[in-house]
Amino acid sequence: GVGFGSSGNSPNPVAPKKRILVVDDNVVFLKAMSFQLRDCGYEVLTAVDGASAVNTVRRLIPDLILLDLGMPGISGIDLISRIRLHRIPTPILVLTMRNEALAARRALGAGANGYLTKDNEPEVLLAAIRKTAAGNRLIVLMISRHSEASSCSGLSTGMATTVVQFGLATMPFGMRSR
Repeated sequence: GVGFGSSGNSPNPVAPKKRILVVDDNVVFLKAMSFQLRDCGYEVLTAVDGASAVNTVRRLIPDLILLDLGMPGISGIDLISRIRLHRIPTPILVLTMRNEALAARRALGAGANGYLTKDNEPEVLLAAIRKTAAGNRLIVLMISRHSEASSCSGLSTGMATTVVQFGLATMPFGMRSR
């Protein structure tokens, strides 16, 4: 896939690096995501399960938690609930393969601030990280061009990325005026 790259994404050298905790039981994905986030100027912490994630969050309080839903032991939804139970206000962005509106609703209902599927382009992930870290709530799902919910029939691929912010408005992401 396309790397994040660092052009235009370098943080202000005076400002401290944003600290992101990435929680995923897939070690290969965890290493790749960590590398790419560090390349974009973030400080990255990692956890491979819910128990170590809770300990890391309580000790180091990251600026953002990037969290997979499907993990052994404590599920992603349960982990979100536990973090919120400890009154830790850190924004949580769910990053998962589950491209389902119901899963997104459950994650947001448990206290997540955003929901993004792993099949999105790196630029979409970076934009979602920035928006979620800034306190915005968003959902990014891939919707078939032929489904009722899509209004992106002009895209050349069979899928369109749809961003729902605050659950109120839908806009095509990546559409460019010609």
